[in-house]
Amino acid sequence: MLVVGSPGVATAELYDPVSGSWTTTGPPITSRWSHTATLLPNGRVLVAGGSSGIGTPIKLAELYDPATGTWTATGRLVKARQVHTATLLPDDKVLVAGGQGVGIEELTSAELYDPVSGTWTLTGTLAVPRAYHTATLLPNGKVMAAGGNNGINFMEASVELYDPGSGTWTATGSLDPGRYYHTASLLPDGKVLVAGGLGHGLPLGTVFTVISNTSAMPISGTFSNLPDGSTIGIGGKNCQVSYSGGNGNDLTLTVVP
Repeated sequence: MLVVGSPGVATAELYDPVSGSWTTTGPPITSRWSHTATLLPNGRVLVAGGSSGIGTPIKLAELYDPATGTWTATGRLVKARQVHTATLLPDDKVLVAGGQGVGIEELTSAELYDPVSGTWTLTGTLAVPRAYHTATLLPNGKVMAAGGNNGINFMEASVELYDPGSGTWTATGSLDPGRYYHTASLLPDGKVLVAGGLGHGLPLGTVFTVISNTSAMPISGTFSNLPDGSTIGIGGKNCQVSYSGGNGNDLTLTVVP
């Protein structure tokens, strides 16, 4: 098992299930978090996008070679993104979908990585912007994108299916209720189990961190639409904005009356 990435930390570790121990391996080229890591059929691991520094999405992608324990750069994403999904398709390409772009804008764009050419190309767009969602490869080769944060009321209920043959998305049955930060697991009978996550009905006083920033550079002035101490409506709840720590390093939201 390969574990890689953390805010401001360019390290990677390998877990040995036989000995139950961890060892360091070659450091990635770029420190990042909120990225994806996808095992390719050739045994390499594709790490794509994520956030570097103060929460700014990046386009950078790199490949880990377990035979040498080293990283090499590969083609950049078309669009910078973080908290997206990455799914290995039956044709060995990787589908990256949604996430947050520059300015913490939820994305509808999706793109494909070709491991042969090492390049990315845009494919069909999602009907609904979403981040913190799930993407599950189904037995029929389609990919199901479920729920997520839509950037408007957070708790997205819609679900879409991506067809690699046509490069398009189509709507399917919706979740009830909408959710993000959830999990999705393909079961042996072909059904998908979605569990947990954040949804409607958050109790007063609930605090969740939108951006956890370890950089010394403050982010309190970065988002003009989220001034410190302001209140915004999310999913029928009022949430107060706070840049905690006194130096504008974290962005948190607290459910208030």
